[in-house]
Amino acid sequence: MLAENDASGMMDGTEMSKLPALLRPKFIRRLADGRERMETQLHRLRDGSAEASDLRELQGEAHRIAGIAGALGYPALGNIAARTDSILGRMLAEKDPGPDVTDAVRHVDVLNRAISTVLRTTQAVKQSA
Repeated sequence: MLAENDASGMMDGTEMSKLPALLRPKFIRRLADGRERMETQLHRLRDGSAEASDLRELQGEAHRIAGIAGALGYPALGNIAARTDSILGRMLAEKDPGPDVTDAVRHVDVLNRAISTVLRTTQAVKQSA
């Protein structure tokens, strides 16, 4: 448990350094939960049946991952998620995403594989502990 805040209400450096370890399990659970939805939306994107809502959900998930992954010790995942967020954002802004669909599929697929790698690695670490 974190120690008391100082008089200003702020955490000290020691407390702040503990945050990634405290937040990482929840982040990993969210990755696992979001991965299945991403698989479904990726399938729709591949077969051309994706709707704007699918793209928004994919972008939202990529954006969330991009925002926190690096701080929790997953900088490569964060960078991949940021690129995916960007390409999906461009697609949503255009009336005719056309050629961007192939690029989006590639980026979402890379993100999904990166998530799988993080989940496998995390599981392997748990099993060896």
